[in-house]
Amino acid sequence: MILGLCTVMLVYVVLTRLLQIVDSVRLGTVFEMPNAERLHRIGWALLGFELLGLATWGVGERTSLIMLERYRFDDVPSPVEWLMVLLVFALARVFEKGARMRDDLDATV
Repeated sequence: MILGLCTVMLVYVVLTRLLQIVDSVRLGTVFEMPNAERLHRIGWALLGFELLGLATWGVGERTSLIMLERYRFDDVPSPVEWLMVLLVFALARVFEKGARMRDDLDATV
């Protein structure tokens, strides 16, 4: 139950940050520091998802051993999901650089 509540909180973080990014895109301000910070938070939330997935997987494996039933969990941790987390952090860095470049351009014009 605790893992479920943590998952709900992480989903809330991701969805609210995504909506804020979409709203800023509608206003025409894509490369700004708040969007970079939002992407960083999304990256941390996705990392939390992965850690919760590992915890869930570990609890399931342990429970199956305790019950003397060796159930095979085919949902082993995937490297693609971990790469997704890294990609979001890299995208946040791109947004930071873009925001700095935009600020520099605004200052020179």
